[in-house]
Amino acid sequence: MAPIAFRNLNLPVKTLTLRIKVKPGAKTESLVAAEDGTWIASVKAQPMDGKANAALLALVARHFAVARSAVQLKSGAGSRLKLVQVHGVQDGGTETASPGRR
Repeated sequence: MAPIAFRNLNLPVKTLTLRIKVKPGAKTESLVAAEDGTWIASVKAQPMDGKANAALLALVARHFAVARSAVQLKSGAGSRLKLVQVHGVQDGGTETASPGRR
C-alpha cells in the first residue's frame, strides 16, 4: 500500500513547468531530475493511443503528490520531449524539483 501524503495548509502552493524526456515501454516506472534541468521519465505503457502520455501524467501526479487533474500536458503529445505543468505543488514538498525550474 502506498504511503498517504498530507498537505500542510500553511505552506504556499505553486505551479511547476517541467521539461520531460519520456522513455516508453520501460520495465519500471520512474521520474528523475537530470543535471541539465530536464526530467527523465520511464513509463511501462507503449506510445499508442495516448497511453504513454496518460501514464506519464499519472506518474508526475504521484511524484508531486497532487491530483491527476492538476497535471497538464502543455506540448509534445507526439514526441518524446514534453512540457508538463503541475498545479498545486506545495513549496515545502518540492525537494525533488530541479533548481531554477520551480
